[in-house]
Amino acid sequence: MDATSSRRDEPIPARMLNEFAYCPRLFWYEHVEGLFRESADTVDGELKHGKFDRRTRRKAAAPEQARRLKDDGVEEGDVLRTTSVDLADDVLGIVAKLDLLEHGPSGSVPVEFKRGRAPEGGPGASVVDVSGWLSGAAAGERPAPRLSCEAWTSAWKADLVQLGAQVLVLEANGHRVPYGVLSYLGNRKRVVVPACEALRELARHAVTAARELVRSGAMPPPLVDDRRCERCSLAPICLPDETASLASPSPQARVAADLDAELPDPLRRIHPARDDQGTLYVNTQGARVAAKGDVLVVKDGDETVGEAALIGLRQVNLMGNVQITTQALQRLMRAEVPVGFFSARGYFYGGVTGLPESNVSLRIAQFRMFGDPCAALPLARAVVAAKIANQRTVLLRNHVDADGAAAETPARDLRRLRDDAAKADSLESLLGHEGAAARAYFGSFASCLKGDETTFDFTHRERRPPTDPVNAMLSFGYALLPKDLAIAAATVGFDPMYGFMHRPRAGRPALALDLMEEFRPLVADSVVLHLVNNRVVGPRDFLRHDGACVLTDAGRKRFLEAYERRKDALVTHPVFGYRLSYNRMFELQARWLARVVQGEVPAYRGFTTR
Repeated sequence: MDATSSRRDEPIPARMLNEFAYCPRLFWYEHVEGLFRESADTVDGELKHGKFDRRTRRKAAAPEQARRLKDDGVEEGDVLRTTSVDLADDVLGIVAKLDLLEHGPSGSVPVEFKRGRAPEGGPGASVVDVSGWLSGAAAGERPAPRLSCEAWTSAWKADLVQLGAQVLVLEANGHRVPYGVLSYLGNRKRVVVPACEALRELARHAVTAARELVRSGAMPPPLVDDRRCERCSLAPICLPDETASLASPSPQARVAADLDAELPDPLRRIHPARDDQGTLYVNTQGARVAAKGDVLVVKDGDETVGEAALIGLRQVNLMGNVQITTQALQRLMRAEVPVGFFSARGYFYGGVTGLPESNVSLRIAQFRMFGDPCAALPLARAVVAAKIANQRTVLLRNHVDADGAAAETPARDLRRLRDDAAKADSLESLLGHEGAAARAYFGSFASCLKGDETTFDFTHRERRPPTDPVNAMLSFGYALLPKDLAIAAATVGFDPMYGFMHRPRAGRPALALDLMEEFRPLVADSVVLHLVNNRVVGPRDFLRHDGACVLTDAGRKRFLEAYERRKDALVTHPVFGYRLSYNRMFELQARWLARVVQGEVPAYRGFTTR
């Protein structure tokens, strides 16, 4: 059973038919996969609808509404209004929620409110071409005509489809519908649309084509360089320009196949460069996190040591002996804010979220592709080659002898190992190149450190346990990164526990570990170099015991502050050419991987910078 089976015979909401006529891919995301994201437009629309509903319930007839009804030939006293009316047509298989239903002497009139502006109209605007909505057998059985109605010059096609569906639903329930109304709040324009046969046929064609799309089980392609994408709340999920460029012969597709290629002209960036939300770390041992309304309150004993509004949070992370109430967890899950649990030393135990994204089809494809060694190897090559390239970049940026032979030798070795990794013919061979690169990189890492040599005397990478301050910070950074990549993978719809390179093991987010490889040098290692070279941390920030070294509470706080600043730094994407924060890059790369897994684009490339 595929992921669309449960949707094939479900009624289609009239609002979803509006989305289908606007953009079939948007319809797929919202109706089939159940994805939805708030934007300024959707929030504003909800507020305006709510304001109208409240006003209508308070006041039986506003003077302005009475004037408009009179213009339509209906006397105010003869009209009964009902808001938020739910109806269904079981034969056609559609449901509709009407903003307003006006019952008068001439019949029942659906009124649909839109937050935007009505079109200006013009020659030919009254003709709606629906020939592209049907394909295959459906097109042969029922050719789609060009439909027209005189009133259509003043309304958008997608809105006409929704209104037509409302007319069909009303008529299926015994109502006589003389006309419908589209009320555009943006320019206060009221468009009266006769309930003609052309309007009904427009809606019927949309229902047939939308159901055909659902039954096909194939996501429609994105719009190409279309202005409709610019204000779509799902643009960061859809990635229309990025997907289209990678799926066709384009400069981006060529660069994706060559790590040394020059950056192409950037694509338009239609999603934010940075997140406007923050991450809450609770590092005080013995602290307690509770909820007070929509605010998290952090207490140390009876003293309030911090507060954070839920609306401004992206993550909450509890370090060590920190308690959180059930009420706070429930509020965080409802707000879709993940909670991470760490040991006091920074080991990532796991996290708590609400129900996962409903993108079941992606997880099915993930298990199928990642379980096939031949299909998983190109993905593993991409992330390891990118990791080695970024290790080389970090050395060249920070080596004390960046222009001399001391830096040239490891840089040359890393470049060769990067090329070898990109051509590895087996996972074992690839891991061998990765191990050799790690030895070359960490063998020269001490030459990038410019702090107190007594405190930061680094000779080699030591993990279990870390034996010196540099290794302690590297281990802490490598514990934080999987948490962020696990959240990114889960946000996209992946199962973070099943990867293509790291073996699945209980308690290990294998896919998060795969995705973090390309970001290790640029994020975690760069934070360590910043803290040491700028003398932000010193001997007071570390504890040594039985041969192990860990950060103190104050040291962890300094590290976390630097880590969050690094994630918020803007960096240029090597293929798409625009700038995003590392936080955004995590999700963008996970979505690129999803496009490969679902067969929309041919290959994945790891993130690199110069």
